[in-house]
Formats: sequence, C-alpha cells, structure tokens
Amino acid sequence: MEKKETIQTINDRIQDIIEKEGHTIATFAKKIGVPWTTVKNITSGRNAPSYDIMVRIINAVDWVDANYLVMGKSESKDGSRDLSALVQLQQKTIDSQQTTIDRLTKKCWIIESFKAILRGSHRTKSTKYSLIFAIHFT
Repeated sequence: MEKKETIQTINDRIQDIIEKEGHTIATFAKKIGVPWTTVKNITSGRNAPSYDIMVRIINAVDWVDANYLVMGKSESKDGSRDLSALVQLQQKTIDSQQTTIDRLTKKCWIIESFKAILRGSHRTKSTKYSLIFAIHFT
C-alpha cells in the first residue's frame, strides 16, 4: 500500500508556528503587529499571507526562516531542528512566562493593597504613597 503524502500549505505552516510557539491567534497577531482578524483569515485558509506578513513572522519567530515558511523545507536535511536552537526557544518562552507572572503578581499586590486601604486597615501615609507610586508606574 502506497503512503500518500499530504501537502502542507503556507497557511498550515503558519498555524503550526502559532501552535509550536504556544500562542493563540490573538497573541500571535499581537506579537507580529497585525490585527487578529488578519491571522484568523490566514489560518482558516481564506487569505494567503502577504509578503509583509511573511516578513513579520520570520522576524518575530527565531526558528522560522523564509525557506521553511514559503517552501516548507527546513535547513537541516533530516527535518529536525538544532538542539541548541530548541533550548534557546524554550528558554525564551520560560523568560516570557516569568515576566508575565511577575507583572500579574505585581498587579495582584496593588489590588490587594488598594482593598486594604479602602477597608481602612492601612491608614499610614507611606502605604498610601507606595500604592499611588506603584499604580502610576505599573
């Protein structure tokens, strides 16, 4: 029995990139600086990506090159990625997630501090000024 090879379109490869990067359509669109509807129309197959979109993707995603994006061929002959590039990609993802965690933790602290001030449990000027400073510079 002959094995049929499915041909992957550029739209399919973009969908794969989004999934491998751990993004949603909206977060990927934000990363490359386009409206989410543009990415949605590409991944659904409604539209093909423009040259500008392809350049944005190549610039935004470290492991994607033009050859892979347009032709579906990776630089390595066996189709696997370089291990160090994969580790770097994972570290970049971890760093990004840690930044998000830090930002959200800071926002939670601000909200809890604000609630405490509203309850009147912290009536010192320094606490109020710290909160105002934190809100202003967050």
